[in-house]
Amino acid sequence: MRGIMQWQPDESGPMSAGYGKAYFDLVRLRRPRRGLEIGTETGQSAANFLLAAPWGSLVSLDIRPCVEARERIERLGLLMRWRFCQCNSQMPDQVPAFHRGHFDWVYVDGDHSKGAVKKDLALGWGLLSAGGTLVADDYSMVPDVKEACNAFALEKEILWTGVDGHPHGAVWMEKP
Repeated sequence: MRGIMQWQPDESGPMSAGYGKAYFDLVRLRRPRRGLEIGTETGQSAANFLLAAPWGSLVSLDIRPCVEARERIERLGLLMRWRFCQCNSQMPDQVPAFHRGHFDWVYVDGDHSKGAVKKDLALGWGLLSAGGTLVADDYSMVPDVKEACNAFALEKEILWTGVDGHPHGAVWMEKP
């Protein structure tokens, strides 16, 4: 399958050009093969991941059915590389079973409460391979997200790196 080489704006949703391009560029930089997205909503991040990584696949988790996300992914012809699981990431027994280190990309943008972000970061970290990328969205926009991310970074003794050009202040770190 031939992938696009540069970011193209998706006119069908609220994603800003800065957000979409910044996320697309980070995916291109890190070159993940297997991604996990916690929090799907409209599917714009999922679409950007799949477009930026035509060699990759993505599993998206959300407590809602995310019909708009499925329609977006289908419209873009990306369904074969996308799996959606309607589940609550806060309830481990609801999350599909993946082995530790299964993913090399985890994107956290689910429930923005401090406790939920902590749980999602821990879930993602456990499923992330060595050298994999953990991304947290809305770091500079939501105080609870920032607090949870900072506590997580302190616990892991790893610094977050800002996503260049991302208006919501997304951050990422590499798992050693």
